[in-house]
Amino acid sequence: MLRFFPKRGRGAVLRREWFTHWFRQSLTGKAAPQPVNLLLRLATYRRYEWASESFQAVLRSVAQDLGPLFSLLPGHRAAEAVFLEESVEAWWKAAQSVQEMGRMLERLPQLSRDGSKTARKRRALQAGEAMYPGEWDSLTAEQQRQFSEAYKASPGISPRHQGEEYLSGLIDHLWFPPVELPGVPVRLGLPHLRLDEEMTTLQINVPTGMQALLVMALQDQRLGRSLLIRECARPTCQVVAYMSPKQRYCSDRCRNAAGVQRHAEKAKQQAAAAASKRRRNTA
Repeated sequence: MLRFFPKRGRGAVLRREWFTHWFRQSLTGKAAPQPVNLLLRLATYRRYEWASESFQAVLRSVAQDLGPLFSLLPGHRAAEAVFLEESVEAWWKAAQSVQEMGRMLERLPQLSRDGSKTARKRRALQAGEAMYPGEWDSLTAEQQRQFSEAYKASPGISPRHQGEEYLSGLIDHLWFPPVELPGVPVRLGLPHLRLDEEMTTLQINVPTGMQALLVMALQDQRLGRSLLIRECARPTCQVVAYMSPKQRYCSDRCRNAAGVQRHAEKAKQQAAAAASKRRRNTA
């Protein structure tokens, strides 16, 4: 479990709003939010790696920078609480969900909108063939139809519809995290619109840090910047971060290292080809 302790000053608890800086930043439309990239550092680890020193070090660093993600903001009862406690599993699952959301946002424009019977049958046959490699051609047409029937979508449902439904499920899961705080009504943890103190501006009320992170992750899509969450293209790098459509590497260091590696492989291939040519000439 992660524990977050309120700051104290002059012997008294200071009422503190966690995430104040980036919580407000989530509504300003700034690109490539650093807090989202911090959380994505946890997405590269697997469940069995939770006990590793590497994961624990990254988790402590990220938690120290972000503060609690699932506790209500601006911190109901924060002045009286000794500490706030959140599970490691909740943090890890949130990082995985944000990563999956970014991947789906990247794939969504390429997914077909064709939900016709012919298209659904064709995609079902392709899915069935992928599940039975090497054996598909030996099946009769009736057997292929029976095996692929399980992969056929409902009438009128296209891959684009399925992708949007999957994306909506991920967003709903992050947007409505369960609130289990004693004495705090569940409705206080739900996002809602409210008027400001002057009753002139309609504002969105985002009670938890995870919801603010979600607003930031979707902000670039809303503003048309098309920043995507993807993995670094360098094979030895495991960084997952926001990148522009033309960006393949997480940093200049990885881009340069990948370029050096490509150059070395090309030189090695040229040397091997030259050596093979010399052997043929001397034979």
